[in-house]
Amino acid sequence: MRVKWVNDGDSNGGEHGRHTRGLLQSFYNFRFEARARCAQHRGMNKGQGWLILCLWLCAATVTQASLLEEVIREPGMWNQMCGMPGPLAFDVPLPMYGLATPRNFYLSEANLDRLRGQRAAAGADIVKLLNRMDLSKATNGPRPFSTTGSGQDPQQLSGTLLDIILRLNAVEALPGLLRVEADLNQRLATATSDPSSLPDLDLDSPVMEVVSYKDDLKDALSPRRRREFAARIYQREMLSVIASLLQHEHYQPLLDSDLEASYFAHLKQGSGDPQLAGIHAEGDVPSDQRGWIGYDLIHKLPYLKDPFHSGFVPYTPELRLEIRKWAADYLRQTPAKKAPDASPKVK
Repeated sequence: MRVKWVNDGDSNGGEHGRHTRGLLQSFYNFRFEARARCAQHRGMNKGQGWLILCLWLCAATVTQASLLEEVIREPGMWNQMCGMPGPLAFDVPLPMYGLATPRNFYLSEANLDRLRGQRAAAGADIVKLLNRMDLSKATNGPRPFSTTGSGQDPQQLSGTLLDIILRLNAVEALPGLLRVEADLNQRLATATSDPSSLPDLDLDSPVMEVVSYKDDLKDALSPRRRREFAARIYQREMLSVIASLLQHEHYQPLLDSDLEASYFAHLKQGSGDPQLAGIHAEGDVPSDQRGWIGYDLIHKLPYLKDPFHSGFVPYTPELRLEIRKWAADYLRQTPAKKAPDASPKVK
């Protein structure tokens, strides 16, 4: 006797569900056929059978539950860095709706399509990752050279993770971003009196090789200063991602803000780039160039996505609190976007 499981599409979990059902089918077929061939093993008790079933289900979970982690480990594109990024002040400004600096590895369109194909699962994994993220466990050590593997810890902050949140418009990540940003901000605030509070975050960016802040060279290259520099960049980038998600949701208080006005001025200035000539609508962006050319549907202007062309505004504690308040207010007004175990409180 053989068992055939009916494939009912994505209603049972999409690719993950089909994989799990396949394993269950194999398990039951194994049980039935083993009984026919090996009657002497009928003494196997129910406890042993359930143990085997649990092991098979665990294999399904390990195999299929980590597309997000897989993409963070191997984002798909390696930046050859024909040009080094421009100097970035130690008092890192706030990038407008994007990352502050290029990364050595970045998300490929193929991997983005894979994530979009499992959008619900990817979003849930992002929420879980942010909710369990512990910055005190971040490590940033030497790793072998590779053009495929980023070597980054998929359980920690990375440029790829933030880019995925942006590209998927994962607004459900807002509570988790607020939590991790508040944690990192507090660690930065106590860094002077307690340097050990700073996490050792892996920025994976050539900007770490550019001494761009006006300090004594020995102090600028010290491990503590480099660690604080990376933490400041990530903290600004998280705020930028939060603002970008709200902008994509057409959140009116943000659209009426000075931040949005500065962004519009930056878009207008950059729209004259020769790479953007002839792009007057979203459909004008060639399919093979959508990885680095975008079109802003609010302001009806094209723009270059890479961080080399990011616009910045000065970072201030007041601007930080304003962005966090927008996010907290948005989550209160749209509770379906809020993860049940995350707090959007402004800190």
